[in-house]
Amino acid sequence: MRADDLRTVLLVKAVEDIDRAGTLLPHADRVAAARAARREHSQASAIEVLLTARATRLLPRVLDRGPVVAWLLSITREPRWIAAAFIAVSFAAGFGLSALEGTRSINILGFPLLGLVLWNVAVYALMLARPSSGSWLAPAVMRLARRAARRSHERVLSDALLEFVGEWFQAAAALYRLRFARMLHVAAVALALGLIGGLYLRGLVLEYRAGWTSTFLDAAQVRALLSVIYGPASLVTGVPIPDAAELESIGLRGENAARWIHLMAGTVTLLVVIPRALLAAAAGVALRRHNRELPAPMRLKDYFRRAFSHSDGVGRAKVRVLPYAYEPSPQAAERLRERLPELLGAELAVEAEAATPYGEEDALLAQIEVSARPDVLVLLFSLAATPEDENHGALIAGARDLAARGGSNTELVVLVDEAPYAARLAAQGAASERLVERRALWESFARARGVEARLLDLGSRRA
Repeated sequence: MRADDLRTVLLVKAVEDIDRAGTLLPHADRVAAARAARREHSQASAIEVLLTARATRLLPRVLDRGPVVAWLLSITREPRWIAAAFIAVSFAAGFGLSALEGTRSINILGFPLLGLVLWNVAVYALMLARPSSGSWLAPAVMRLARRAARRSHERVLSDALLEFVGEWFQAAAALYRLRFARMLHVAAVALALGLIGGLYLRGLVLEYRAGWTSTFLDAAQVRALLSVIYGPASLVTGVPIPDAAELESIGLRGENAARWIHLMAGTVTLLVVIPRALLAAAAGVALRRHNRELPAPMRLKDYFRRAFSHSDGVGRAKVRVLPYAYEPSPQAAERLRERLPELLGAELAVEAEAATPYGEEDALLAQIEVSARPDVLVLLFSLAATPEDENHGALIAGARDLAARGGSNTELVVLVDEAPYAARLAAQGAASERLVERRALWESFARARGVEARLLDLGSRRA
């Protein structure tokens, strides 16, 4: 899904999730937008196409709620001004590095070159060790976006914008990593070019001398070190590296810095400018691909059913509920039927089956495999059970794979009823912290298997 389309869809979705009363987006407008999107794309079945068309129609209504919405959207788009400022500062820093050794001399062993090269070599090693490391760019922009969201004087809109910020940055994490990587690579090129430009400017405007001093190295050792540092540049530029005797003389009297500036520029170009430019280009290519094909969150299927449930029958879903190691009471089963339209969409055909006993997950998976595929497959668990890898985990992972097999559009939903465990804790007089811990355990357990666990209380009318 295109990044811009997903951003628009998530913004409208957040408003609809929070604005249940329809004060920001009237329900009539939502239904009209869904029907118009369906008419415009009558042959389309992809939910991304229909949701984008619908959200595009509703976006102007959201933008009309105040300038904070447009400002927030601009923040979540690529922050080009941050990258431009960082690159400009890097170029200026590189230019300044060229003058660290004083006004009229260049130390051929000095920090401006050696430090820059070593720093970039360390970066290359880190990239090989941790190719997908994170960045500070996404958290920094996210903080800006949250501050923007809180500027709204409408509580409902502010809550909706905060929800949008959380969902967007979770979905677009890869985009920000790539933007951060590209910005760092381009900044490194700018730093190197600033250093090269400063060195040549010094050589063109004034007569500078090059020399070296060292407490621990003699001329032969300096020659060996310079061969390592400047060897590749010497081969490319044809500028020779002096032998030990000539270096001894240079160390005593100095010499015109022209050849050393050429060697320094060649070294920085070979070890910094070219590799970093290639890495920046690779990050740019990956970024363009992600901008075109950003993975949509799993919950968009639920949102699609809700968004199109009243538009000419679009979004009708067959739901199959499979309790595992938990037999819901008749009251709990009724509560589940009441809650499913809110969770999955208004137009549902629900088929609830008998509970599968603990330990018979393989038989249940075999039954799922041979039966007709519903639109939504619901696995119902009890929070009173501690999730186990070989049972609950195997069932969730197996159902997930079956739902995705052969390009199936079946969606797997994991529901966990917390009512039995809450009732047990209440009877024991146990602390509520245990309920919070068990909720977190189930959520992390399901998330580790690529599914989000949804907790609800089937012992009351509202969860």
